[in-house]
Amino acid sequence: MKAWMTAAEIAALTLPGLPTTKRRVIDFADRNGWKSRPRSGRGGGFEYDTACLPLAARLTLAQVEARETASAIQAGELPIPAAAGDVVPANAAGVLRRDARLVIVGLFRDFLARSRLQPTMARQVFCHLYNEAAARPNPDGAHVAGQGPLLITVPAWVRNAKRTVCPNSIRNWMVLQDEGAIGRLAGAYKGRPKGGTLGQANGGAVATFIGALVLKAPHLSAEAIRDQVEAEFGATVEVVLEGTGEVKGVDLPPLRAFQRFLASWKSEHAEMIRRQTDPDGFKNTMRVSGRNMNAWVARPNMLWEIDASPADALCQDGRHSVYVVVDIFTRRMIVLVTRTPRTEAVLGLIRKAILAWGVPETIRTDNGSDFASRWAASAIAGLGIKVDVCDPYSPWQKGTVERHIGTLQKCFMELLPGYAGHSVAERKRIEARKEFSERLGQPEERAFAVELTARELQTMADEWCSAKYEHRAHGGLKGKTPFEMATGYAGALRRIENVRALDTFLAPLAGKDGFKTVTKFGIRHDKADFRHVALVPGTRVFCREDPADMGRLVVYDEDKVTFLCVAECAERLGVDPGAAVRASREAQKERTAAEVAPLQADIRRIKPRDMIERVLAGARADHGTVIAMPKRTEVHTSPGLEGAAEAARVLAGEAPVRTREPEARPVARIERFEAPKTEIQMKRERWARARELEAALEAGQVVAPEDAAWLVRYVRTPEYQGFLMAYDGAVEA
Repeated sequence: MKAWMTAAEIAALTLPGLPTTKRRVIDFADRNGWKSRPRSGRGGGFEYDTACLPLAARLTLAQVEARETASAIQAGELPIPAAAGDVVPANAAGVLRRDARLVIVGLFRDFLARSRLQPTMARQVFCHLYNEAAARPNPDGAHVAGQGPLLITVPAWVRNAKRTVCPNSIRNWMVLQDEGAIGRLAGAYKGRPKGGTLGQANGGAVATFIGALVLKAPHLSAEAIRDQVEAEFGATVEVVLEGTGEVKGVDLPPLRAFQRFLASWKSEHAEMIRRQTDPDGFKNTMRVSGRNMNAWVARPNMLWEIDASPADALCQDGRHSVYVVVDIFTRRMIVLVTRTPRTEAVLGLIRKAILAWGVPETIRTDNGSDFASRWAASAIAGLGIKVDVCDPYSPWQKGTVERHIGTLQKCFMELLPGYAGHSVAERKRIEARKEFSERLGQPEERAFAVELTARELQTMADEWCSAKYEHRAHGGLKGKTPFEMATGYAGALRRIENVRALDTFLAPLAGKDGFKTVTKFGIRHDKADFRHVALVPGTRVFCREDPADMGRLVVYDEDKVTFLCVAECAERLGVDPGAAVRASREAQKERTAAEVAPLQADIRRIKPRDMIERVLAGARADHGTVIAMPKRTEVHTSPGLEGAAEAARVLAGEAPVRTREPEARPVARIERFEAPKTEIQMKRERWARARELEAALEAGQVVAPEDAAWLVRYVRTPEYQGFLMAYDGAVEA
């Protein structure tokens, strides 16, 4: 970024927060005490130090200059010195590497001049930003990283040629360029390619596939990744032989090679992996951030930040939420305890802060429904307050209030008797501190020693903010306390004198958006007509409810600002809305109690088993007399079943124990075969023996136990099954 600029140059750029004419820029510089020096050259005048510009203007100026530098780089307008004895790149790839490195050196030199950092620190920061920009998967256009003086823009072709850089490489390339040896920037790549076989396999497709697997499923082991690669590319991969350039197929490397490659790849791309697999962790630990993104805030109430969070302490009526508003300039903090996050609580917190601090110029919030509702938007805009809505899922854009909520939870909530922990794990540890026998069957409030009501929590939070927090030295205030920052400001603060007017303006909208059309009966709202003589039928008006009276509507013109009248409903006049709601709840409670009372006797009479017993009794009554017709049956038996039946009769004493086989049943005994002369003869004889034994069993003859045991074993063999299939049960002659 240019160090000195004239008033005319500053005005021509139309920077945010600065005038757009030369005369007004000079007046602005005089009022704010900008550092200046006499301008050299024709015309005279003064030049101003660009470090005195507001932060927003400096950021815009740095972005403009970075774009101009990137355009010059892409157009090939970088000066390239040459030496007489320089080498010439051997191929087109070398030329591309040389040109890309020259562009990177030019980007760094421009970055070094704009950042005003020491060379060593500048190289480290530049490489970090370059690697972040190159990691973005955007094949078209330039890649941008950083902001303000730390902004770099990398052309797409440079990013494709050189994905990452390191500080030592930047230093070496600068030396070669200064010596005029730009041809040596192409490099002399020899030896084994980076990443080994996996790094160059299939032209780098294998390495790319492995990287995609790591980003898609970081939990995969090296063995699982190897299986995926084998399924995708096969058992062999293609590599280029060194020297000859021949393409050769080689076996897929072993598991150990995959483990080494993964360890190296994850170490080299740790930042990219963290960004893709753990975005929140990347934002908290690795994302480049400025020390003070709100440095442009120059006075109290210039910017407030508001956010909400569940309280880490329990109350007697359950867990509540806390809304916190922080004044960025003084770092003062105000807390509002509410049952649930809602628009009414947001406006209540704003009212509380306005009465204490004054009216803010800008309020920064997220895009939650409690902040983005029409009620909140209408009330804040009507007070003349600007709203700065953060991008979705970007909590760092309101990091000040986020850190203040953390301070409140850790330094205040932890001291309360109902502290329940900052996380589920801590909550379990707190529960475990009590003896199990002491908390067995106890409710949650007794387990956590809950003693406070929501009102007591609010009182203690207010006292802690004013008596403790505001008198603590703050790092963001250069050691000063919020109280010192607030009391040390000598300027004027905008305040609202009429509190009743503020309450009326923050009142709820009538209906969905507050707009109503006057009819001949008045304004129809909540099933009632509100009348006033000043209301002309057909007029479109904007209405708010009276927080203290259900029978009144505050009517404004369609512009939401011009007050017209207060319309009244005679039937509801003088009724407090809160009392009406409480009365309705009591009536509802009495009505439901009256309906339940006649049922109490039956409820007590119904026992837990009654319902299932009634169902089963009904089923028996409906289907208990239905009998299925008997089916035709036949007796199934087998030798085993017959033996078991006989054993059962003996055990029951119905039959005597037999010590020998009855003579009435002849025993069929098969003589042993002599050893056959050939294998075929042995197989045929075994088959014939089995068939004879089977025939004897079918005839009811008693077989010797050893023959029966042999038959049981033989029928399970492939030999028996083969004969059975071949002869279909017939014995071969």
